[in-house]
Amino acid sequence: MPNDPRRGVTVRDSVCCIMVTFQTFPMRSAAEDQSDKNCENNTVPFVSGSSVEHKVTFFAEPTGADLRMCESFAEAFGLGAGGRSVLDESDCALDRVAPDPGRALDPSGRLDVTSRGDMSNQIQNAFVHLDRLSDQRGLFEHAKGTERREEHGYCTDDNARLLVVTSREENTDRCGALGELALQFVLDAQDGDGRSRNRMNRFGRWTDRAGTDDCWGRSVWALGAATVAHSAPSMRSRARHGFGIGIHQRSRWPRAMAFAALGAADVATREGLDGPIRLLLQDALEIIGSGQSADWCWPEDRLRYANAAMAEAVIAAGAALSDSEVLDRGLAMLAWLLEREISGDHLSITGVDGRGPHDRSPQFDQQAIEVAAIADACWRAHHVTGDARWNTGIAIAARWFDGDNDVGVVMYDIRSGGGYDGLQRDGVNLNQGAESTLALVSTMQRAQLLVGAS
Repeated sequence: MPNDPRRGVTVRDSVCCIMVTFQTFPMRSAAEDQSDKNCENNTVPFVSGSSVEHKVTFFAEPTGADLRMCESFAEAFGLGAGGRSVLDESDCALDRVAPDPGRALDPSGRLDVTSRGDMSNQIQNAFVHLDRLSDQRGLFEHAKGTERREEHGYCTDDNARLLVVTSREENTDRCGALGELALQFVLDAQDGDGRSRNRMNRFGRWTDRAGTDDCWGRSVWALGAATVAHSAPSMRSRARHGFGIGIHQRSRWPRAMAFAALGAADVATREGLDGPIRLLLQDALEIIGSGQSADWCWPEDRLRYANAAMAEAVIAAGAALSDSEVLDRGLAMLAWLLEREISGDHLSITGVDGRGPHDRSPQFDQQAIEVAAIADACWRAHHVTGDARWNTGIAIAARWFDGDNDVGVVMYDIRSGGGYDGLQRDGVNLNQGAESTLALVSTMQRAQLLVGAS
C-alpha cells in the first residue's frame, strides 16, 4: 500500500487485519464459477464515464499490543489513533459520494425523488423477463439476447436466487407464480440429507450428484429468506421444512458457507438461536476465516466472485450471535472491500479473473452478481448498525446499472426488462440471462427500500 495519508488505514478489527490468523481452505476460482457462461458475446460501443478523487477512511479499536501495532501503522500513514465508529465521522468518502445517503441518486448525481416508482416499474419489468426465461419446471440459466437457451438447462443457483427476490415481493400474479416455481425447484434439488443438486437438463433430468457446493449454500439462504419474508404462510412452512433439512450439512467452500449463513441469520431473527442455527453460523465463520494482513484485510489471497457476500455473512453472523468482535470484523471487511471497489464516484468491481493485491482497476469482464452482493451487504450493514451512510453503497450499486460504471453504459434493456450479462472493456454483453437479471432485481429492491426510508 502506498504511504499516502489520503488512503487511511482501512482496518477495523485487529484480529482481522493485524494478527495473521488466516486458515487456508480450497477455493473455487472465478473461472470455475463462470465456465458455463461462455455464450455468444454481443457488444455495443461505449462512452467514457467520469471519475473524481475518492477515499474511504476506517480505523480500528484494538487494545494492548495490538493497539501499539495499529498505532505504528497509523503513524506510518500520517494518522492518529481512530475511534469506535466504523465510518469515520470527519472523513468518509461515502458522505461525499452521496451527501444525503438516505436517498437514491440518479447517474448524474442528483437526488431522484421519483425513483421509487421508477424502480418499482423496473423490478416488475425484470420479472416479466424472468417469466420469459421460465417454463413449468423452473428458470432457465442462459439467454441469447432476450430468448432463453433451453439447451443449457436449469440450475439451482439461479432458482434459489429467484426464491430470494420473489420472497421480498407480494405473493401476487407473476411474482407469486415465479416464487412457487422457484421454491419447488429448490426443494426438488434437495436430497434426503440436505445436500443439493445444481444441474437439470431441458428434459427435467438431473445431471449431477447432490453436494454442498454453492448451490447448497444458496438453497439454504433462499429457504431461510422465504421462511422469514414470504407473505404466503404455506410458502413459509414449506421453505422452513427444507431449511431444517439443509442446515445440517456443511461445505468446505467459504462462499457456500457464507450463503448458508445468510439464510441461517435470517431465520435467527424470527426464531432465535437454536442449536443447529448457532452451529452453522459458528462453522461458517471458521470456514470463511479472517484477514491475512494489515493491508489485505480479506480471508483469501484474491478477491473472487460474490465477494461482498462473504463480508455480509460475517456481519449477519456477528449480529445474530451478539458477538461485537465478529460484527466489527465483518464491517471492516465490507469497508475494506468498498475502498477497492469504488473508483471516483462509481463502482469498479472485481472482474471475472479475480483481483489480487497488485492488480489494478478497471477490470473486465464485470458481472452484475458483484454489484448485487454489494447492495445486499450494505443493506445488512445499515440494518444492524443503523448508520445510514452504508446506504450510499446501495445507491452507487443501483447507479452501476444505470450507466455509472467504468464504461459508461446502461446494464439493462429498458424494453425487455432483462439485465445484461457482462460489462466489457469495449461495451456490454447483450445476452440477458437469469443471473444478471436477478442481480438487477435484487439491487433495485434494496435501492427501493432506501428511497422508501428517505
